[in-house]
Amino acid sequence: MGLFAGSATKGGVVSYSGAWRLGVSSALIALMSVSLVVPATAESKVSVPRGFEIMCIDHPSECRGGGASQVEYTPKLAALLDKVNSRVNRSISPVKNEVIDVWSVNVSRGDCEDYVLAKRRALISAGIPASALSIVYALRNGGGHAILAVHTDAGSYALDNMTGKVKPLWSTGYKLVSMSGPNPRVWQRVPRALYAKK
Repeated sequence: MGLFAGSATKGGVVSYSGAWRLGVSSALIALMSVSLVVPATAESKVSVPRGFEIMCIDHPSECRGGGASQVEYTPKLAALLDKVNSRVNRSISPVKNEVIDVWSVNVSRGDCEDYVLAKRRALISAGIPASALSIVYALRNGGGHAILAVHTDAGSYALDNMTGKVKPLWSTGYKLVSMSGPNPRVWQRVPRALYAKK
């Protein structure tokens, strides 16, 4: 839920894995996060989540695209998506960010975007091209929510920490607002075509 606001805390102290390595104090990160999103760049058509931008500084390998922008939908792919969605949903305990939005990798506790990053990493490790995966910012029950979309020749499918079932993106029931493109650092509005039933 805390896609653009909140933080993970440990004993009341803001936790951000790479903040001290970067020489950035927690206070500075909090100030940077007051602006919930960074302005759209010349390449991005919409604002990019601030937490994502910060995470890309600390973990640039998590923010690379590459390969085909869609994959063939097969029974083997469907089984892989179900397996990854279920496994990650079980492996991360849900917690809400409270002060600033921290996007984290390799976590055992996290919120929606942390599930998305874990699923993205697992699918890339299984051979799915990074450019066929999009982080989607949606509105769920009035609040921000992140899901992972996998683009196939049979439509785009959503992996969501709120359900164990992989669904076509158009059938999530969420208002789809924006998404990362084949280059994950470039975000755009969700194309109308992705709302259409295939």
